[in-house]
Amino acid sequence: MNNTANTSIYAVDKETGKRCWVNSKTPNTVANDCLEGEMTLLMRDGQHPYFEGKQRRFDLQVQFRLKQNAKTMWYGVELDESLNLGTLQRMTTKAALGFCQKMNPGAFHSSISKDPCMVFKVDNSMDRIAQTAPGDLPPCLGEAVEESSESIQRRKKAGVEWNTNDTYTISCFSSYFDFLTWSIMNMPGLPTIDATKLVGNQPFRFVMYTLKDEDGSHTPENKDYIFNLELSNTEKTSLGPAAQEWIEQQKKKEAESASIRRPARKSRAGRLLMKGRLSMTGRLSIGGNRRRLSGLSLFDHHA
Repeated sequence: MNNTANTSIYAVDKETGKRCWVNSKTPNTVANDCLEGEMTLLMRDGQHPYFEGKQRRFDLQVQFRLKQNAKTMWYGVELDESLNLGTLQRMTTKAALGFCQKMNPGAFHSSISKDPCMVFKVDNSMDRIAQTAPGDLPPCLGEAVEESSESIQRRKKAGVEWNTNDTYTISCFSSYFDFLTWSIMNMPGLPTIDATKLVGNQPFRFVMYTLKDEDGSHTPENKDYIFNLELSNTEKTSLGPAAQEWIEQQKKKEAESASIRRPARKSRAGRLLMKGRLSMTGRLSIGGNRRRLSGLSLFDHHA
């Protein structure tokens, strides 16, 4: 998958180990105990037509049908390492999180100490949700997902009545973070910020999950992940463990493929026969004279 985004971005599903190719025309499969469907990840790289006329820097789209009645679903970003922030960095981070809280009252959770995260309720805060009845054609992934303003306002107040029959297409986009430059931008009152100044060079994880105990805390032990997509930028971050494992698996596959393609080494007799110097009787022709090769047979693989 050759495009600008895939030269620097590694998006790898931590649950399956599969790489999610950015701006791919072929969606990635998502399947677990909660749902089954497809996912595509779009990033603004100056080439993809989706972003023409839009301020969006990325769009993560998931199309699925539920296998069971859904609990409250959360989506957002998680980090593996705690943040070590100075005074100015902490003020900047709190300002950004405060803006998110203001824009998503009652539907936002964040932590900047243990288990750092910034997550939102899918029902109330997802940018677009299209609900398609059986027999109808759902939106095409890779294109803008449409939802009426009335539908958005209704679910922000009352949530979504999830069921196991309809197909849901969700779209999470933002003009506030650019994965290719790994920067926070367009935040009111704040300049463009290199994300590594706040979180270091660790990769992000784009997640969606439910809580086993809905009244419990957002701890790893209390989460059932629907998807857990590790995002590394080779120009800005270290490679995450899922990306490293994917690269190792690719190297093994390439080595195995090379060994299959490599021709088997011929015996000495086989090489001589190919050169026309060995007769089927096992005689070697040298300078017009023929002499018997002692102990040499076409069927002697130890020759």
